[in-house]
Amino acid sequence: AVARERSDPNYVDAATRMATELKLEAESYWEQGEFERAMDKYIEVIQMPNGDKDYQNHANLAGCALQDACTKKVSGQLGARNSFKIAYEAATKAVEIDSDFEIGWEEMAIWK
Repeated sequence: AVARERSDPNYVDAATRMATELKLEAESYWEQGEFERAMDKYIEVIQMPNGDKDYQNHANLAGCALQDACTKKVSGQLGARNSFKIAYEAATKAVEIDSDFEIGWEEMAIWK
C-alpha cells in the first residue's frame, strides 16, 4: 500500500508541499537564531520520502548544526559536541550525494 501511495501524484504533491512548509519553518527558526529548532525541521525534511536524497537538505542541516554548536561552545552551554557531530555527519552525507558541493567539503574540513 505504501508503494502505491508514493507513486500516487497526490501523495507526491502533498509530501512536496509538506517538505516546503518544513523548510520554510526551518529558515524562520534559523533567522531567529533558534538553531536547534531549525535542525529539528531539517531532520523532518530528510526523513520525508526522497528527502534524504537531496544534498541541500543535508547541507542545511549541517549549517544549522554547526551554528548551534558554535553558539553553545561560545556561551558555555551543553550540547555543542552533539551538534558538531550532527554537522559533520550531515556535511558528509551532502558530499556523498554531490561530490562537487564545496560548502560540504568546507564544513567537513573544520573537523579535520
